Amino acid sequence: MTRVIGNGRKETRGTQILSSLTLMLLLVIALLPSAYCQSNDRAGIYSTPEPQNLGILQDSIRSYIKSASYERGLAEVADSAKSFIESRYTKVKKPAIVLDIDETSLSNIEFEYRYGFGFNSKLWNAWVKEEAATAIKPTLGLAQWAASHHIAIFFITERSQISRNLVADPTVVNLEKAGYPDWKRIYFKNSRTISTSAFKTSARKEIESEGYTIVANIGDQYSDLVGDFAEGKFKLPDPMYYIP
Repeated sequence: MTRVIGNGRKETRGTQILSSLTLMLLLVIALLPSAYCQSNDRAGIYSTPEPQNLGILQDSIRSYIKSASYERGLAEVADSAKSFIESRYTKVKKPAIVLDIDETSLSNIEFEYRYGFGFNSKLWNAWVKEEAATAIKPTLGLAQWAASHHIAIFFITERSQISRNLVADPTVVNLEKAGYPDWKRIYFKNSRTISTSAFKTSARKEIESEGYTIVANIGDQYSDLVGDFAEGKFKLPDPMYYIP
């Protein structure tokens, strides 16, 4: 069978087959980079696309934390927050700052290393009861500076209140052990039916309804920071986990 193609040339069945084979060959060549690993000593090894290996990712996170990069990132954000607060706190009535707790005010790296960056609520509550989390120094320094300038401090946390006696609650005791100065209030997220961002926004709204101006809101998750009721928002680095 012969048919006429666009430029007036005639195409036979044989040329059709040849064109089809050529097209198939080109497709195979195009797919080769995804079918065979082309890097270094792994060239020629058949594989398919996959997420980054968990073991390699954990090692890279540990290296980042142990390096100066992590501490430098924490200090950079805390310094930026302090500069912003300095520029604003004398210009508002009842200035306040809001701090998240985990990986913002207290470091749980020991827990993360112990369980390979995994999470289990029973193990987590046991860790909280140890009261062993250490202060994140740039945040501690910022809180101490804020207290010395009569700026109110509020904590809003994803944690639940464990003890009915607030004074004896492990989170409260841990913050005191870590050196955090007097604060006005801690908001615990005791309900699991509300999203983190909605809970934290509601808590900030309540703070401002009492006449405070939240000059800065500081956290390690974007869900700590989205929403209204804060003039400045500052996110600390956290490569270990994500809370939507």
